[in-house]
Amino acid sequence: MTLAKDNSIKKGAEIIEAINATIKSWKKYADQAQLRTDLKEKINSNLNTY
Repeated sequence: MTLAKDNSIKKGAEIIEAINATIKSWKKYADQAQLRTDLKEKINSNLNTY
């Protein structure tokens, strides 16, 4: 949030929440793209969501 304030970015918290929601549903996109299971597991283990 400091970065948002320092750069006059309005609605920084809302932007972060929207990005986080998208990341949380990444498996849906991975399934649509028919991503290999081993890659999905590796990516999932590296995602940080709030």
